Amino acid sequence: MTDTATNFELDILLAKVEKMWRRANHPNTPPAEKAVAEAKALSLMAQHRIEMAMLNIEQADELADHEYGVLKGAYGLLHASLINEVATAYDCRVWWRSSGMTYNVRISGFRSDFERVRRLANFLLTDAVAQSCEFKSRSIAVTKDYRRSFVAGYTQEIGRRLRESVTFARAAAVAHAADNGSTVEAAEERVVGAELVLVERKKAVADFMKTKRLRTVGHSTGRSSNGRSNGAIAARNADLSGGRNRVGGGTKALGR
Repeated sequence: MTDTATNFELDILLAKVEKMWRRANHPNTPPAEKAVAEAKALSLMAQHRIEMAMLNIEQADELADHEYGVLKGAYGLLHASLINEVATAYDCRVWWRSSGMTYNVRISGFRSDFERVRRLANFLLTDAVAQSCEFKSRSIAVTKDYRRSFVAGYTQEIGRRLRESVTFARAAAVAHAADNGSTVEAAEERVVGAELVLVERKKAVADFMKTKRLRTVGHSTGRSSNGRSNGAIAARNADLSGGRNRVGGGTKALGR
């Protein structure tokens, strides 16, 4: 397959994803149609990894440690948890080196996956922090507890949505192959083959991580039930396209 053909196919795929997100995010789109459009967009985003594996067009894709950015302050580890939910969805692993309450966050994985993680994690973290900071109380302790709980609830719901997208992706991949003339059996076989490639990539990342000596660090996620439930609601409404289709969209990398 030539580079021109590869780029052309990827352009078509991206155009489809953007179309679905525009429909999902349009203010006049009915709730039911919004949910369908978002599900299709999520499936295509996840299916994109399958197609890349099937086409074998990333032969130089590097498995390495990639610098994500810097997290600072008492919320640093909590914010790292949100980044980790996104990273896990793309078979990457998050770790950091700390100095006091400053955390230099790194992500181990294949570069193509890391780039997707960085874009989406930046966007979601900015969104979660901004919304959690809308709450202010006369009590500093209450404010901190609410904000911690909000981000924790947001993180948990984002993780659920990303895991759900894997199911959508598999069904979409089979349907896509079948629509293009393959039998259901052949479509299933093709998708299974792609999944095996991704399993090998995941195993490679896990083996790579075994070479490091990392310890698990616990952190407070807050006790406010209102904060946690409001965070979950915010995550259900979060734009998992990473803000690609918003006017003036885009985020600044942490610590940059």
